[in-house]
Amino acid sequence: MSGKKTKNYKEVIVIIETSDNGELKLYPSYLVQNASWYPLYDARVISESKEVELSYFGMVHQSTGEDWEDISLTLSTAEPMSIKSLPELERWFIDTKPLPLKQSFNNINQNVNSQYQVTYDQNWGIPTGQGSVTGYIIDKTTGEALVGANVILDGTSLGSSTDINGKFFIPNIPAKQYNLSASMVGYQTIKTYINIIEKNIVNITLPLDQSSLEMSEVVITSERPLITKDMSSSVTYNIGGTQSGVVNYATVYANELSTSFEIPTKSSIPSDNSQHKITIAIKNYPVEYSYTSIPKIIPKVYLKGKIVNRNDYPLLEGEINVFVDNDFINRTNLNTIVPTDTLLLALGIDERISIKKVLINKFQESKGFLGGGRQITYEYEIQITNNRQTEESILIYDQIPIAMNEDIKIELLEPKIEITELGNENKLEWDIKLKPGEKKIIPVKYQVEFPNNINVYGLE
Repeated sequence: MSGKKTKNYKEVIVIIETSDNGELKLYPSYLVQNASWYPLYDARVISESKEVELSYFGMVHQSTGEDWEDISLTLSTAEPMSIKSLPELERWFIDTKPLPLKQSFNNINQNVNSQYQVTYDQNWGIPTGQGSVTGYIIDKTTGEALVGANVILDGTSLGSSTDINGKFFIPNIPAKQYNLSASMVGYQTIKTYINIIEKNIVNITLPLDQSSLEMSEVVITSERPLITKDMSSSVTYNIGGTQSGVVNYATVYANELSTSFEIPTKSSIPSDNSQHKITIAIKNYPVEYSYTSIPKIIPKVYLKGKIVNRNDYPLLEGEINVFVDNDFINRTNLNTIVPTDTLLLALGIDERISIKKVLINKFQESKGFLGGGRQITYEYEIQITNNRQTEESILIYDQIPIAMNEDIKIELLEPKIEITELGNENKLEWDIKLKPGEKKIIPVKYQVEFPNNINVYGLE
C-alpha cells in the first residue's frame, strides 16, 4: 500500500476575444470550502495606568485538501456561499389534523434521546448544509444564569462559552446529529442529543446541578467563514504600526457589507483542520473603571472596565480572555463593537473596597385598635470602605419588599424617599464617591404592617 498523497487537479479554461495583438496577464482566483476563521481576543488590563492592551487574533483552520504554504492571507467577514437575496414566503397552512413536516425536516427525529425541550427557528441566512444552536445554561436549583459555562459538540472543535446572561451560540454547524455537552467548574456535566437541521437554529436551555467534583478544562471554538477577495473599491485603514519586537499589524479594508484584514506577513497553514493563531492587531486603549455592588446578595464590590472603540473598523463578535495585571479573570463572548461603541469588561472583585450589609435592629409591635395588627421594623446599615489609594465612585443597589396583598402596608423610613419613586421593583440605588481610606455608612430602614389574622411570607 502506497503512503503517497493523492492530488486532485482542476483545469481552468479561459476564452479571450481581442481586437489587437498584445500581452495579457491573467490572475485566476477561486473559492474553496472547508476553510474558516473566527476572531479571538486577549484583553490585558494594566490597573495602574488604567489602560487595556487588546490583542486581536484570527483563528484559522482549513481542510481543503491543499496545504497553504507561504501565502498572502486576507481574513474577511464576507460570506460568498450564503443567500444574498430575500427568499419568498411559502404558503402557511393550518388544519384540524396534524400537518406534514416541512421537507427539510423529513426523516429527522428532532428530539432523539433528548430529555430537554428543543425548539427550531428557521433562518434562511444560514449557509446551505449548516445550522446553529443557541440557548442558556442555568443553575438547576436557583434558575440563575451561569457565566462562563462551556458548551461543546462532542467529537468536534465547535463550541462556545456562556456570556453574562448565561447565553451561548454556536454558528455554522454541519447538519447532522450531535452529542452536546455542557460543563462548568463546580457543576455536573450534562449531555444531550440534538439534531442540527439545515437553515435552522436549535434553541435549548440546560440546567446544571451543583457538584463537588472538579471539571477538567475544556478548550472550545466557534467558526466563521474565510474568504479572500479583491477589495480595491473599499476604504483602507492601517491599524497598529511598527514597534520594536512586535509583529506588523493587518491593513483593514472596509466597505458597507464586510470587512477584510490583510495580514502583512506570509502564512503557512496545512490542510489538517488544526487551529492557527494569526495576529491581526495589538492596540492599547484607555479604560474607564466603574464599581458596582449588591451587598444584600454578595458583600463584594465588582469592577467593570469601559472601553470605547476609537477605530474606524468594528471589533467582530468572538471569545475574549480577560486578564488584570497578568492574572486570568474571565472568559466571555464579545458582541460586535462598531466604531464609537463601548465594550464592557467584567474585571472581577476588587478586594481593596470592602462592603457589607448589617442588620442593626429588628423589632415587632402591635398596632391598631386592641392590637389587631402587627408592625415589623427593619433597620440596616450598608458599610463601605475604600482602601485604595485613589478616589473611587461606587454604584450600590438594594431593595425593600413588594406587597402583593392590599392588607400589607410597607413604609420606607430611610432614606427619605416615597415608595412611588422607586418604580415597580422597589429598588434603592446610591452613587457615592469615596476618598482614599474613607468609610461611609448608608442607613436603610423600613416598616411592614399587616393584620393579625393573615400570615405574611417572604420576610427576612
